[in-house]
Amino acid sequence: MNRIQVLLILLLLIPGVVNFATPIYNYKNPALAGLPFFYWFQILALALSTLPYIAYTILEDKRSRLSAAIQDGGN
Repeated sequence: MNRIQVLLILLLLIPGVVNFATPIYNYKNPALAGLPFFYWFQILALALSTLPYIAYTILEDKRSRLSAAIQDGGN
């Protein structure tokens, strides 16, 4: 694994670890659009944890296309 892959894996692990630390965000206030902090924090963590996954998927797709082009001889 290269440095970028390790960094992306760590970025994926951070929201997972934080979600298990419920006392950190187990509050009603501040509310956002009527949702207590407890709920919108989890929604935000889910949304943010998908970004590194998308970046990883894009990088892997580019890497596999590049290696296929190299093996194919550039044709």
